[in-house]
Amino acid sequence: MQRRRVLTLLAGAILSLSISICAQQAPRAFTPPDDIYYRKANVMSEGVRLTAELFSPKSAAGKQLPTIIMSHGWGGTAALLRDVALDFAHAGYLVIAFDYRGWGASDSRVVLTAPAPVKKDGNKFTAEVMEIREVVDPLEQTQDIFNVINWAMGEPQVDKNRIGFGARAIRAGMLFTSRLAILA
Repeated sequence: MQRRRVLTLLAGAILSLSISICAQQAPRAFTPPDDIYYRKANVMSEGVRLTAELFSPKSAAGKQLPTIIMSHGWGGTAALLRDVALDFAHAGYLVIAFDYRGWGASDSRVVLTAPAPVKKDGNKFTAEVMEIREVVDPLEQTQDIFNVINWAMGEPQVDKNRIGFGARAIRAGMLFTSRLAILA
């Protein structure tokens, strides 16, 4: 029984460390293959800028494509989905991989760390703030998914009748829940 408890604690510590290491990795320089069109885009979600990466075959330029929206799991980033995104793009899909707010290249919410100044210039003022990063909030992240879907519907290359979802780990459940809400 004692050995099992020690092994459980050790496994938990290793998992926590690996999540922390993944979340803190600096972004790698990325160059797509010659036959893949790649671009970054900004998607607004509840006033926060999300970063999305789009992948599609260059041979399908100007055509509507079946689209896969991908999200990362805990401690991940969209950059970690590039290999899978490239596989789908080579198979003829448009892939949109994005970072949730506060993760990867996306902006995050900020909170005041001191009272707002009394004297303001209209709605503008200078304040001390703290960035809220790497917080797992399933409700906010589900809203991010909805906002990426809504943004994708305005992209000319997206075939609006053929949109799928891809995720890792718990995000698959959130995407499933989002899809059910869309169908309702």
